[in-house]
Amino acid sequence: MAQAGRPEELRATGFSQQAAVPAEVVSPAVPAGLTVFVVVAAFSVWRASQGGGLWYALLVPAAAGAAALWWLTRGLVARKRLRAELVAALSNTLTGGTAQDPRTVVLKRWKGRFPGKPDLIVLRHSRRVRVGPDAAAKICRLAESVVGCRYTVSRQSDAGRRRVELRRRSGDAPATPVEDRINEVLASGLGEGAKVTGIERDGKGDVTTISFTWPPRLAVRASGLGFQNRIGKTLGACVGRPVYLKWILAEDRAESVEPLPDRIPRTPRDPRRPWQADFARLRDGSTATWDLNASDPHVLIVGRTGSGKSVLLRTILTGLPQGASIYLVDPKIISLKGMDIIPGVVSYARTAEEMAASITAVHATMMERFGALDRDEVTRDELDPLVLLIDEGEELALVLNSHYKTVVKPQAKAQTGQTLPGNEHPAMDCFRSILRLGREGRVHVILATQQADARWLGGTGVRGNFSVRIALSNVDPVSSQQMFNSLVAVTGLEPVKGRAWIAANGGYVQQGQVLWTPEFGKPAASRSAEDRAILEAIGIDADAVRRDATKDGGEPVAAAPAPPPAAGDNTARADMADMADAAEAGQDADPVRVVDLIGGERILLEADDGDRLVTVESVDCDEDPDCLLLSWADDDGEAGEISVPTDATVQVLQPLAAGEPWEPEEPREEAADGF
Repeated sequence: MAQAGRPEELRATGFSQQAAVPAEVVSPAVPAGLTVFVVVAAFSVWRASQGGGLWYALLVPAAAGAAALWWLTRGLVARKRLRAELVAALSNTLTGGTAQDPRTVVLKRWKGRFPGKPDLIVLRHSRRVRVGPDAAAKICRLAESVVGCRYTVSRQSDAGRRRVELRRRSGDAPATPVEDRINEVLASGLGEGAKVTGIERDGKGDVTTISFTWPPRLAVRASGLGFQNRIGKTLGACVGRPVYLKWILAEDRAESVEPLPDRIPRTPRDPRRPWQADFARLRDGSTATWDLNASDPHVLIVGRTGSGKSVLLRTILTGLPQGASIYLVDPKIISLKGMDIIPGVVSYARTAEEMAASITAVHATMMERFGALDRDEVTRDELDPLVLLIDEGEELALVLNSHYKTVVKPQAKAQTGQTLPGNEHPAMDCFRSILRLGREGRVHVILATQQADARWLGGTGVRGNFSVRIALSNVDPVSSQQMFNSLVAVTGLEPVKGRAWIAANGGYVQQGQVLWTPEFGKPAASRSAEDRAILEAIGIDADAVRRDATKDGGEPVAAAPAPPPAAGDNTARADMADMADAAEAGQDADPVRVVDLIGGERILLEADDGDRLVTVESVDCDEDPDCLLLSWADDDGEAGEISVPTDATVQVLQPLAAGEPWEPEEPREEAADGF
């Protein structure tokens, strides 16, 4: 509430929500006056030709004068009514809430066909009101909606002159209702100062592209996923079709882009970027890439059956650098069928024994590489990448742990008389060790799963090692939280195979389309010429059959290498001793920026009486341009709002998988002999 006699910044709520002036208010009255003149003149000429005398001849100039007077009067009235509309819309704000004052609005330099439009609008305001840049921008937009032309703030108030001058933009087309609505969306979604810079239409008049900008002070808001999604959806509602935006944050602007195609053929690997594998096209037109030199060199993929996961895996594997060694681990037995034809595949493991052998072999190779690096026998750049692909990680954990409890432990008991400790297969410790340490030895993991539950992964610390995270199609809230620390991936993707939410190499979450790589091992007659060309371009024989199904003319891919001796080697279990995840109530808390929050997320809210667990209702612009308004509700039904700095972070809770209760892990015991 503003205090009397105290300057105040104009707020959005201080503006009267006036509709645009009706067309007849500002349009000239020429048609009506011209009609009267034509009718009178025609009648006078007719009567004069019939011998009516001079009287009827004088009606012609009289009618012309009457028409001109009619036209002039209607034009002046239109100007007066336009000024009255501006006074009604702005006077209360400019005077600080007092009665309307016609002296607050002055219209000058009318141009265009009479009555025309004012080129200059001078707005005088009260001494009690301070008009800053934000308030001046609000006034300008409201004046545009009333007058129907585009204006810019040419002069703002200073110490000696309490007025704002708006000048008409030369060459600008009149503002349209759609453009006015878009400006309103930007002002409410990002803040004052955000405005449309361009709108293009097709032959039918439908909006095809939109571009807008914002002042640098709103850069943090513009980077927020929640704000970006909300603005995109609202703009789509304004123009009547989906709007996909490319956010160019470095330049403080955004523009709409064309929808993604349903299929994008993959291209051969770029020899100039040997350590980068392209796998998708993003909404903004850029390419999503897996950088094997990234600080967190692994890939996490979440997707249900039929979402395009097999295509994604084929695209990534065929884009790996030359010389890469690939280990395929397939707990679902047929999920990776046919991929053993890819150059570089060393083994294809499908049984519990084979999968455990592959994982421990990769771990042993990693440790050998560390030893060679430590002895300066080789440099990291000289190492070829080694990739471990696991399709359905949670199934891997179930299969290996069940095999360990029902086969490995009973066999060890029968052979040695000793009981092996724990209920988890030692290969799982090797797997987590690879995730944590693999980068320096150029050992990489591609992990596909239905849900990125942190418990079987070994906690959120291990899950954080994935530099590329891909969610194929929209996912449930739990998976979205676990993948991206946000609910951004819950809705928004079209139901198209290969559509994905992608966060690559530290970038923010974007929508993309997986590049198309055809299936291997299909009969030649069923393969299109386009698919054949794609395979040949990436070095795959389009007519080849799976090597593990070859009957003659080739050796099958090895099922799995033999595991190294386990006796006396407790390295893997020792590596994981510090990875126990004992978060309170089974939930991990990750810091997230307030601008990235989305309604429905659970956060820890700091309060005077201690931290409380609340659910985010919404995050909106605050009256303070440096803050955001966070609306929340707790489990007891209490709700409230709090103003928080735009750059603040809060703790977002990462829930367990739906329906899975949290249980503390059993204490680890070191084996006296072996794992």
